[in-house]
Amino acid sequence: MPETTKPNASLDSLNTKSILKVGDNDYTIFSLPEAAKSLDIDLNKLPYTHRILIENLLRGEDGQN
Repeated sequence: MPETTKPNASLDSLNTKSILKVGDNDYTIFSLPEAAKSLDIDLNKLPYTHRILIENLLRGEDGQN
């Protein structure tokens, strides 16, 4: 039987996932600077819209698409 993942799970192949603690709450975040290091790109040279798209790809990484 194939493995299944949670709908909001991400493979995190670039090791960008971390936890942001705000008060008593924990939030999962994906670090664009960490992704940029892994991909050897300069975020400052990318249009803002591309940064948004990259962050969305990091959150939705499922290994199939």
